[in-house]
Amino acid sequence: MIFTNILIAYDMSSFSNRAFKIALEIAKTNGSKITLLTIIPGEYSAIMGYSKINPQTIQKQKK
Repeated sequence: MIFTNILIAYDMSSFSNRAFKIALEIAKTNGSKITLLTIIPGEYSAIMGYSKINPQTIQKQKK
């Protein structure tokens, strides 16, 4: 089976790291495109609603 596009949900956990490595091997073998999806959770307060995300967290996710 040839995969042309592979979507990876990534949350920096050991499970998503393993899934990423497997998807990378599949992509190398088949010349597939990888799309990485990550969600950066915000903090929620009943009074304030969702807070802005810390820029350092965004930089960490980008790396």
